[in-house]
Amino acid sequence: MAKPLALLNIDLHHGYLFYDFLLPFVLVILSYSIIYLLTGSIFLSFLGAAFLHLNLFLYSFNRNPSPQFNFIFWLLLFLFWLRFLKKPTLFYAIAMGVSFGLLFHIYTYYWTFYVVFFAIFLFLNFVLKRPLPHKKYLLAFYTALIISIPYFFFWIKSMSLPYYAETLARIGMIDTHFPSGRKIVMWGCIILLLLYASYKKRILSVGSRPILLLSGVLASMIAVNQHIITGKNLQFSSHYWMLSVFCFIFAFAYLLNLWLNKIKIRYLKIVLLILISGYVFYRPVVYINAVVERKAVTYSEVEIEQQRYAPVFAWLNKNTLLDEVVYADGGLSTLIPIYTANNVFAGGSLHFMPDGEIYDRYLLNNYWEDFDEEKLRNSQTLRGAYYITKYNHDLSKNKIRKLFFLPPEKYIEIPEEKINDFLELARNMKEKNFEQQLKKYKVDYFIWDKKVNNSWPIEELTFLQFLYEVNDMVIYKVK
Repeated sequence: MAKPLALLNIDLHHGYLFYDFLLPFVLVILSYSIIYLLTGSIFLSFLGAAFLHLNLFLYSFNRNPSPQFNFIFWLLLFLFWLRFLKKPTLFYAIAMGVSFGLLFHIYTYYWTFYVVFFAIFLFLNFVLKRPLPHKKYLLAFYTALIISIPYFFFWIKSMSLPYYAETLARIGMIDTHFPSGRKIVMWGCIILLLLYASYKKRILSVGSRPILLLSGVLASMIAVNQHIITGKNLQFSSHYWMLSVFCFIFAFAYLLNLWLNKIKIRYLKIVLLILISGYVFYRPVVYINAVVERKAVTYSEVEIEQQRYAPVFAWLNKNTLLDEVVYADGGLSTLIPIYTANNVFAGGSLHFMPDGEIYDRYLLNNYWEDFDEEKLRNSQTLRGAYYITKYNHDLSKNKIRKLFFLPPEKYIEIPEEKINDFLELARNMKEKNFEQQLKKYKVDYFIWDKKVNNSWPIEELTFLQFLYEVNDMVIYKVK
């Protein structure tokens, strides 16, 4: 979500400098270092880092903390692993273990990818009967295991919850064995063909770095399709896209360097590098031109309207206790956890909670709204990530069918009976007293936006005690 400028409580010289410059700079340096370790070429390293950060993922790395901050640790593990292959010291073994262990706390898709990555790499070395510093690899894995203990502790505790399965489904876990990640598999196959062609031409020899790159490409294709075996697919294959592309680019840069060293025609090298450079820097030039033409940062009407929330957030930060619960409309509820230390009565569906309570809170939070089928179909609470993920996964099946000239299937995002059940639940709730239902849950403060929610019958809610009013918004204490 784009944050309104006036609401940002960040020092210009520290917050913006850190997030808008230092973190992207660290990412670029890490990518450059990895490619340089693979190629030994300053120019190719610069070109590869520019392609990844100024072209392919120019916009993606603007998002913090994920992937802008999270991806640093993914790259660190790759970098330390390359260093370890060159010089298998205790320092690099422990550094690998620390980076790997931290990934368990940072992002599910990153550590699952590296589990597959390590497994393939060790298996290939075993098959090829190559010597490995087994004890130091074990040290790295033990270090990662120790650091990841809190993650597994809370994971096991979470699994014991009676509504664990409901929650996983709500955040996008679907049961399927159908393959996914078409783009990742396609580009992975292309890189595999290039690796094979380079080997057949005797440009590439079997070694620790080629095996590492081969393992990374295979891990990308396997991790995105692990559900073929497990039957459990968590959200979209796009979560593996970025790390897969980085593996592909690292492998391609390595091969490109080998081929360029093989080419004896100097002018051909120059032409190839000019063509690649032109493609790399095309997107940044387009982006800069767009910024120059726009000349100034613009804000949407919604963002401009949200400026009036700032005094409310300031009051909450000054006058409420940590984690006290605020009842507010959807717009305010989305921003309150960002700009204050408070919780909200209803704030989405990505929590360990039974589906029934999620629906109950959502309906109470919209008690005076009219519900119809169209509104419910667009409701994130009702749809959750499950129906979005399942529907998109079903649509991907049609793309596979198209490849085999089969007619597409028709899919429905949300079953009709689900809509009808929810409408019935809403009708039943409106027949009951609002105060009695609300007090089933913890609520400390109640915020009424006069401008947006002028239909709320506040005068009938006698359990509210007036505290503060600003910009057509009134804050009450729940008695």
